[in-house]
Amino acid sequence: MDNENGYILAMYDVRGIQKYIFRTPDLKSAIGASALVEGIIERALRDSLSMYEEQTGTVLRKDLDWYVEGEGPKPYQEDAYDVQVLYIGGGNAFVVYRNIQTEGSDSKAGCGKSAEFFSGGLALSINRLMAKYVLESTYSLQLAVAMVKKTNDYQADQQSVRREMDQVKRSMSAATPFGATPAVKVDYRTGYPLTAHSDREELSTEARNKRYAAVRKRWYYLEDEKKIDSLRTKKGVDSTIAVIHIDGNNLGLRIRSLLKNKGTYQEGVSTQRLISYRIDHSYKAAFEKMKQLTETAGKNSRQLSIKEKDIFVIPVVTAGDDITYVCNGKLALMSVQFFAREISRCSMAEAPTGQNDGRYSFSICAGIAFANSHFPFHIAYDVAEECCENAKKTAKSKENLQGERIGNWVDFHICKNVQARNLKVLREKEYVTSLGEKLLMRPYYIACGTEKEGTVFGNLAKGTRTLESLEKNIVYFAEGERIPRSYAKLLRNTYPMGKYEVKHLCAFLQSRKHLMPDGSFRMYEGNRALWYDALEMMDLFAIL
Repeated sequence: MDNENGYILAMYDVRGIQKYIFRTPDLKSAIGASALVEGIIERALRDSLSMYEEQTGTVLRKDLDWYVEGEGPKPYQEDAYDVQVLYIGGGNAFVVYRNIQTEGSDSKAGCGKSAEFFSGGLALSINRLMAKYVLESTYSLQLAVAMVKKTNDYQADQQSVRREMDQVKRSMSAATPFGATPAVKVDYRTGYPLTAHSDREELSTEARNKRYAAVRKRWYYLEDEKKIDSLRTKKGVDSTIAVIHIDGNNLGLRIRSLLKNKGTYQEGVSTQRLISYRIDHSYKAAFEKMKQLTETAGKNSRQLSIKEKDIFVIPVVTAGDDITYVCNGKLALMSVQFFAREISRCSMAEAPTGQNDGRYSFSICAGIAFANSHFPFHIAYDVAEECCENAKKTAKSKENLQGERIGNWVDFHICKNVQARNLKVLREKEYVTSLGEKLLMRPYYIACGTEKEGTVFGNLAKGTRTLESLEKNIVYFAEGERIPRSYAKLLRNTYPMGKYEVKHLCAFLQSRKHLMPDGSFRMYEGNRALWYDALEMMDLFAIL
């Protein structure tokens, strides 16, 4: 592995982050888990380097900040440091180490570190310290590390270290902490033994670490927990919240396109730093803008009651293009629309001359799970993730692609019980009538106002399956001006009975001239119910 007087390229990845964050029934612990893993590789590296220098008496030349906040990525300097962070992005970190052979000594090991612990070179020593830091901080996460000799070919080294990482993950044992025995109590959140007390509650070590991290993040937890409590309008009654999962589209493919022919480290690292910086900062800026717009819009809504005046958007995970947040259920569709429009204005890189067709602009797919405020959070997240995957499947279908570009799409589901998982099976069972009519039109395309006429996206924006169209239909039924709400609810309850029952109801509505949102008495488009989505969402959308 080591090459004398040379350099080593190391790649780091923490395994199982998503399961770790959402392996909990309550939002508080999920926020704490997110706080623990946010930037954990960078924190582990800094802590490990400090400990290494202290224990070995070595002063290393380090460059750990690959960008300057508010200014952008720093210029790359070839082989100028003992330890240099190339970039951190996509859940991975890439670090170059000078090949320094070190031997620790008991006399220098103020914390009792042995010489063997620091043997094998700088990179191996730091790897051991980082793995220990991750385990102690999170209790159950593992650090995966891949290392290759650094050459002058950036593309070849990237391919080599990624192949090595794939091999490491395949051969790496899924080590877990010692489980519970029949003689000890078990934490229902994690399945691990109970080891601690918190607020008169028994917790496992993992659950305790998450709770403490949540409390330390007071500006998230304490105030936002009160906001969720405020939705419980009276004792024993729940109001609806929404768990939203957002994921970027086709980032990997476009990143590879931008890095093509960037052979040297100077070219490759500079380009990769710019891409990583733009992804991270564009998504965070879009989230903050969406949060501001959503909360302002909610406060101006005439539909929200005084008891729902605590309008909120609570971030759970904001890691690059992977976004999860919780908000007032009546603002969920609107918040996703705001986010999609904001992020579509951003780009991961400037397009080459003559190719300013938006191919490097960002787009997203989103999934929304509507649930009452006491619903298990991890189940709601699983549903939101499944909805997001379903939206991606539709977005990537041939008829919805514009060249290699993918549009913004959203799918949603109302969680009526804890058996809401496996969305495909559930929808085939509960949202298809006995005669085979499908009740759902979702997912929906999110038009961002930049679609050109005659293009695929332009045609989608003018169609009936847009989020804007859905919102107008919801408002049409909810306001009860052209069709009374009681009749709208009757139509909603009749749709699952099948076409024949709907036909009879349609004749009744037609006799009273209660038109549908498009000014007709159409009830189906092909084999799909035209208005069921809007009818189901009547009570879950804030009219502005």
